[in-house]
Amino acid sequence: DESMNLFRNEEFESSLKGFQQLLIDQPNNDTLHYFIGVCLLEMDQTKESIQEFSFDFDQSIFEEKAQYRLSLAYLKLGEISKSKEILKTITDSTEHAYYKRANELLKNKLFQ
Repeated sequence: DESMNLFRNEEFESSLKGFQQLLIDQPNNDTLHYFIGVCLLEMDQTKESIQEFSFDFDQSIFEEKAQYRLSLAYLKLGEISKSKEILKTITDSTEHAYYKRANELLKNKLFQ
């Protein structure tokens, strides 16, 4: 709908408002929490994005994406150990959609 179109056009502030409005009536909607988190991260509201990516995404199609983005948010805040812990969890499963990306990030000297 409108908010997704705004999101696709990288109009994160406008799409965020729409997603937040929808969240009022659907507080447990994993899709909304994920996209709100992405908008916040893109708008450099990193601490707020962490709250959204920490939503219980268990059994959600966004579970792996949110987990990876959460690691990036912690990295952006300079919380290397938290980011590393999440990335290591991701690399525990070769089936994880972000396994290769997490492995590559862990090779960065920041994590050594």
